[in-house]
Amino acid sequence: MTAARERTARRRRRPRPCQTWCVTKIESTHLPGVGDRRDFVTEGGDRVGIVTFMDGRRKLVVYDREDPDRCQAVVELREDELRQLAELSGAE
Repeated sequence: MTAARERTARRRRRPRPCQTWCVTKIESTHLPGVGDRRDFVTEGGDRVGIVTFMDGRRKLVVYDREDPDRCQAVVELREDELRQLAELSGAE
């Protein structure tokens, strides 16, 4: 096997990102009069989510570790910004 083919074969054997992070449980909650919230807890213990409002707006939220009802950070994202964030994270 040539060196180039060997490198290609090694790359193919690497787990794809989804194979390592898709096992995380995503919780979905309907927020009456507001929209929906989807969040998960990272391996490090941080709760991160997206709130989708009934008018289409979306906010990325990072919850407080001590009080899960309180947000440490909130960032409103447009549709194109969400796509950019997904691209940065390696989503296909």
